Parts: sequence; C-alpha cells; structure tokens
Amino acid sequence: MWSLNFGDDSGAGGFFNSANEVEDSPEKEEGVRLPINVFPVVVKQLKECPDDEFTMFGMPAQILCLVGVLQDYEVQSTKVIYNIQDHTGTIKAIWWLENDKDNQQKLPDVKEKAYVQLFGTLKVQDDEKMIMALRMFPVDDCNVVTNHLLQVIQVRLECEHLANNPTVSIKVELFCF
Repeated sequence: MWSLNFGDDSGAGGFFNSANEVEDSPEKEEGVRLPINVFPVVVKQLKECPDDEFTMFGMPAQILCLVGVLQDYEVQSTKVIYNIQDHTGTIKAIWWLENDKDNQQKLPDVKEKAYVQLFGTLKVQDDEKMIMALRMFPVDDCNVVTNHLLQVIQVRLECEHLANNPTVSIKVELFCF
C-alpha cells in the first residue's frame, strides 16, 4: 500500500534494495595485505622531505608518529590548529572537528607547554607542511620521549640498511607508546 515504486528496484538513495544485487557480487580475493607503516619522526625530517608523501630511503609511511611540546593552539569553527615543537623545529597539526549526537566537540585531552604524542599524515597546503592529526595523547611518562627518539634513530638506520641491501629482509616491529 505504501510502496509506490512501480517495479523500480534501481537502488535509489544509495542502497541496494534487491538481495540479488548483493549475492551476485564477486567475492573479494584474499591476497597479500601490506602492513601499514607507522614511522616515528622528528619535525626536521618532515620539513626536509621533498613532497607531501613522506618516504625514508624509498619506504613510504602511511602514518607518522611525532612526540613534541604543544606550544599553543587555535580553535576555529571546523578545526583546531596545534603548534607542536620538538628539538628540531615546529610544525602545525590540524585536528578536524566533528559533532557527535550531543553537538559537543571531542578534542584531545592535551595541555599547552606539555608533551604530546601525535599520530597523523603529512599534508602540504600553500607550500606549508603540516600534519593531519588522527590521534593525539598527552605524554605522562618522560620515557616516552626518550623511547620515541631512539625509535627515530632505529627506523632510519634500518631503512638505510634495507635500501643498501635490497636482498636482505628485516622484520621491523615498532611500538609507539
């Protein structure tokens, strides 16, 4: 009685209305899944990379991990701009705001002039490199800063070794805490 589609099963509205369309879809072939590379970095490495895709000795990084001091931040209507500084320089991190059901903004629980750990991707806008923040955490333990700097050195040396010896495979396991 309420359906006046006159036999039109075109999937209007972006959804499949017919069960046959879903059942006839080919199954995805399970192949080799490439790991997501999380690279610990310092600001200088990001500023010196030639384009908006960060690579280290030819190895691309999907996600970057940066530990630094949150100098200041500016809240705008659609985003928050954080200025993060480590011992090599300062970079902007952009956190895009999303409204939840209660119309409240969910911002990271971080404080100015305190260490933060940031996960994100590198972007270039108006010839300025910045990080699109995915996650940001306050650093409560100073060992996280030391561990991060050691990981930056380790990853660089292992990528350099891998680039110089392409037949050698190294299993790199990094944990950014």
